[in-house]
Amino acid sequence: AISSFSEEDRSQWLLKYPGQAILVASQVIWTKSIVKAMMEINSKRDGLKHYLEALNEQIHETVEMLRTPLSEIDRLTLEALIVSDVHGRDVLEELIRCGTSDVTDFDWTGKMRYYWEDGMVKVRMVNATVNYAY
Repeated sequence: AISSFSEEDRSQWLLKYPGQAILVASQVIWTKSIVKAMMEINSKRDGLKHYLEALNEQIHETVEMLRTPLSEIDRLTLEALIVSDVHGRDVLEELIRCGTSDVTDFDWTGKMRYYWEDGMVKVRMVNATVNYAY
């Protein structure tokens, strides 16, 4: 699911894989997007605010998908994804408020972050790293 995210329309991607895969892949993509946005800040661009706009649009599109006919399992997946995305948006807004500008800032490292490494998902918070499991 992670590798095909950028290759497909997001609305199709969300319905193509099992819910758990979509939810964890979305967390990996969220983490990667925040890191990329912080890199843009360091090059004098307003990356986090730009990503906040994109994330708000993504949430809106997912809500719109809920207004269409869906299977029960797809509906449950999208509802869980919206909760996760709204939390991600709230974290992003907090990072902006705090003036977080580097991936080593505690405001960022203190958050749970998901990374795709060596063919598996790693979950990090502060200096702890564990393999993702369900």
